Amino acid sequence: MGASVVAQQPHWSLEVLCQRVVWSLLLCALMLGSGARRAELRRVIASRTHLPALALAALLISANWMVFVYASSTGQLYRAGIGYLVTPMVQIGLGVAFLGERLRRPQWWALALAGLGMAELVFLAEGWPWIELSLAGMFGAYGLVRKRVPVSPLTGLTVETLVLLLPALAGIAWVHSASGPGLAIAEASPSTMALMLGLGVTTAVPLMWFAAAAARLPLSTIGFLQFSAPICQVLLGVLAFGQRPPDPAMWWGYAAIGLGVVVLVVELLRFRVRAVAA
Repeated sequence: MGASVVAQQPHWSLEVLCQRVVWSLLLCALMLGSGARRAELRRVIASRTHLPALALAALLISANWMVFVYASSTGQLYRAGIGYLVTPMVQIGLGVAFLGERLRRPQWWALALAGLGMAELVFLAEGWPWIELSLAGMFGAYGLVRKRVPVSPLTGLTVETLVLLLPALAGIAWVHSASGPGLAIAEASPSTMALMLGLGVTTAVPLMWFAAAAARLPLSTIGFLQFSAPICQVLLGVLAFGQRPPDPAMWWGYAAIGLGVVVLVVELLRFRVRAVAA
């Protein structure tokens, strides 16, 4: 499903988002096999604290998905990559501000390098960087909410997709009525249908892994580790889709962020070696 094709269909971004929700929920339902998991799901749905928090998480992640799908389908994948480069900075800041997490001195150096690179990328972006800032802010807030809700990754994601199910079905119905047959059912080729079915796996599994990591690691550590994903997105946009940044000077920003990641990885490895030796 090429970006140029999707860009010609203004409703397809909405349908891709809605299909993501439906297929993710189906995958979660298949994975809820044991009685213990179903019992936890019933407890969370009946909870007056966990359910509102997960509903907020659902709104944050769905808005994040929508902006990402829009960016990738309109030839702006590199801007989405910048947004996800900003996301770890937001997560680290939230971890320090709201969870009392502390950074070691080399981590501050890595953060400073990444911050300089991020600032240059945002400054050189075309127009107001709403894509970059909204992606970073919403996913950073999502991570903070999931960190504070003590439920299993599968149960949490199941509740999130349940919250979004009715709006997703309504969105698919609206797309079909507004623009004729939709993306995944009436007009889809076998390859496109396979991609749509794969949305459940590619959406649910990373989010469950993220929730599992959030329950075990400091949010600032997760933020640092997530620098690898946007770098891959930027490379994908450049190498696979030919979406090059408009200003060659932006590569200096990517280099600064990459250097910060190298500093971080070296520091984490040294800290781990010292901890094992102790």
